[in-house]
This record gives sequence, C-alpha cells and structure tokens, in this order.
Amino acid sequence: METITLTIKRNAENKTWDETFCVDIDSGRSTILEALQQIKQDVDPTLAIRYGCRYKHCGLCGISVNGTARMACMTKVKTGMTIGPLEKMPILQDLMVDRSFVTETIKEKKLFHQPLTGTTPSAINENYLTVSKCTDCLSCVSGSSIYYHDNRNEVAAPLFFVKLAQLQLHPLNQDDYQSKAHELGVKAYENSPPIPCPYGIPIKKIAIDLFL
Repeated sequence: METITLTIKRNAENKTWDETFCVDIDSGRSTILEALQQIKQDVDPTLAIRYGCRYKHCGLCGISVNGTARMACMTKVKTGMTIGPLEKMPILQDLMVDRSFVTETIKEKKLFHQPLTGTTPSAINENYLTVSKCTDCLSCVSGSSIYYHDNRNEVAAPLFFVKLAQLQLHPLNQDDYQSKAHELGVKAYENSPPIPCPYGIPIKKIAIDLFL
C-alpha cells in the first residue's frame, strides 16, 4: 500500500473546479474505479461516479484519464493522474455524463432489427463477433476527432455505426443499412483516424468503412 494523489475534475451546481485527493491504495495493481470508490466512501460522499459490474462488462464507468478516454475498471491507478468525465457530451455531475442521447438516437433513427427469419449459418462472420463486444461505454464518442455533440443531428457518434454494423453483419439479417449509415453522416468519417475502443474493436475499419 502507498499514498497516491489523484486530481479529479469536479462539476456540480454550475461550478467547475479541480480537486486533489490522497488515497492509500496498491498503486499499479488497483484500478481507478477502486480508488474512486474509496474516495467516495472514505473522503467525499458527494463525488458523483457511475459504475455497474466493476469488471468491464457493463460499460458504465467510462472516464477521461489524462485527457484520454478509459474504463475506470480496466485501468490501473497511478499517482498524479488527472481524472475527468468523458468529453464531447453533457455532464450531469462530476464524472457522470448524460447518456440519454444513446437511447434517444436508437429510437429516433430506428437502429434495431425488424423481425428476423431464417436459419443461423454454421459459420458466423468474425466481424460480427468483434462488433458485438461493444458495451456502449462511450469511449469512442469521447475520443473521436470527428464527432461533436452539438452537431450530432448531422454527424452521429461512432457508437451508432457500431450499432449499424451489428445489424448489417447479423447472421440472420437480410436488410441493407447503407442508406441509414449515410443518413447518420458516415461520409464525415471517411478520412477519420483510428477511433479508440477499450475493447479492441477497430471501429473505423469494420464499422465505418463497411458503409463507405
């Protein structure tokens, strides 16, 4: 155990400030999520954080670490880190962002299958298995150089092209989602650099280029 310092970008009651906390924890082995839980439990119960499963399955603990989107449950904590909310989306409080635009966009753009028929093939497309790893953690949204929340009605976040790829590559799918992708602004991503994903999904290669 050692004492480490973490700086957290706070946001509450229309105020923003940086606050430094000292935590006694196993640096390099414990996760950022464990450190945040300890701060909330032992130091400041008003710190707003979001998490669910605590082990990379729910996608709820996405944060910014030194300016890069990370999963708090998957990232080892080290002293001197600056931790903030994911970027490019509204902040509810502290490290919690407003995720409502995800379900709103899925409903509005009808990003779901119509009833599927047919028989599951013996071999399933490998890219379908890859895009199915997505947990809606929003790291790709925060880390994209193309997406901006205020422009979301013209150019959708990378997450929604992952959703489309899941539909397009589904083994029982018989529909073509090309026009839907262009409706969401896929063309804007044509020259996009690689888009970050903590689960290793090559979003540009298999979810965006699929529709270009």
